[in-house]
Amino acid sequence: MTVLTLSLLLGLLATSVLAGMGRLRSSAQLRPVRVRR
Repeated sequence: MTVLTLSLLLGLLATSVLAGMGRLRSSAQLRPVRVRR
């Protein structure tokens, strides 16, 4: 494993985690609004 491959894997993991958290936050924010209204 070279430094480039490790950095690429870390980048993919970071982007996937950020995307997952973004989806969870957006869904959590949209659901209560729909229920209240």
